[in-house]
Amino acid sequence: MRDGSSKRGSKREMIIHESELRAIAGLAAQWGGLETGGDMYGLYTRQGRPVVQFVSGPGPGATHETAHFAQDLRFCVRMHREMGSRYGLQWLGTFHSHHGLGLRRPSGGDVSQVRSVTNRNNLKQWCEIIASHARPSRAHYAVPAFLPTRDPSNGGLSIRIDAFIYSDPQKGAWLPARVRVLPSPSPFRGSARSSMGASPDGVGGAARFPMERIVLEGQDADRVAPEQDGDFGALASQLARLPERAQQEVELRAETGSLLIKLPLPGGDAVLMALSKRPPHSVQTVCIIDEVTLDGKDVTAGAVGMARRTCLCDAYERVRSMVLGRAGRRTVEIDRKDPTERGATSEESHAGTTKEAAGHNGAPDAGKQEEASVERKPSAPLAHRDYRSPAQCEE
Repeated sequence: MRDGSSKRGSKREMIIHESELRAIAGLAAQWGGLETGGDMYGLYTRQGRPVVQFVSGPGPGATHETAHFAQDLRFCVRMHREMGSRYGLQWLGTFHSHHGLGLRRPSGGDVSQVRSVTNRNNLKQWCEIIASHARPSRAHYAVPAFLPTRDPSNGGLSIRIDAFIYSDPQKGAWLPARVRVLPSPSPFRGSARSSMGASPDGVGGAARFPMERIVLEGQDADRVAPEQDGDFGALASQLARLPERAQQEVELRAETGSLLIKLPLPGGDAVLMALSKRPPHSVQTVCIIDEVTLDGKDVTAGAVGMARRTCLCDAYERVRSMVLGRAGRRTVEIDRKDPTERGATSEESHAGTTKEAAGHNGAPDAGKQEEASVERKPSAPLAHRDYRSPAQCEE
């Protein structure tokens, strides 16, 4: 059998505690444009399904690069022994991030490492999770010195989770797996912290990553289906009344207690609305999202006002008017400027210089010139991926 996915139409299931899934996503968000990863521990059900009950991080001596990750092997050995001897948990496999590389399945390097590790340790089963940025963000490009105080729950980045089970890991044959989330924290996480010291797993604050920003591709409807109620025909009729571009680019997602709808706005930004699941699906909150920085601004008061029920179409039109009105005011301000100011060179305009009050000789603000002169560096070229699995700790 050759390397890669076998029987691509079939799927298996991987079960994981919510706390551990959040930890994986949080680490991927925390390290931003650098790769990271760790180990997964747990047990198998009678049907052979893996249950991930504990995940450990990369370790303090790990190597994180744009297209390369190598785990701290000493840390790996310690965690491996501790999980086995203290809790009786098996080493199920590994997880790692591909951040914004666009790779959502095991690479050739990943498969080679799995074959090497499982052959060397005579393992017949293996699991793997790949975390990637659902919408890459420059705001989440991490630097190591900043990580100790970084809170991965901040910002708007979403993390996509793809799971794989190797049906024959020693030959590199993998299958895509459906992820089933156990809505409870792992009983081993708190116990490990109390017995092994503060953040012994290298996860730390990453476990605070919001569950609503984790994308389980093609599975979100399954996860929230028991809580959905009502007829969505009313929502369909509202969507049909939106402008053509909004209808073409609408994104809809069901969450616990609400429906999330994202629509495009003039100027390249977007609006994110939370609607009630029950008809007539009144708007609850409204936020304008900057598609570059992913920062959000709450405009619920202006979009909904004092009305008890505001429909999607009305809220969307009000937000569009806000955006267009703001753009119009900027245009008027430029037209009203002194002709000599309008004739300023494009270089001065780009630098954002301002004329000071009388007595300052009209000198431009040096601070603003310096800030404007800083150019954004191009993103680093993607290096050849040479993922070194933390499984090498078993050598």
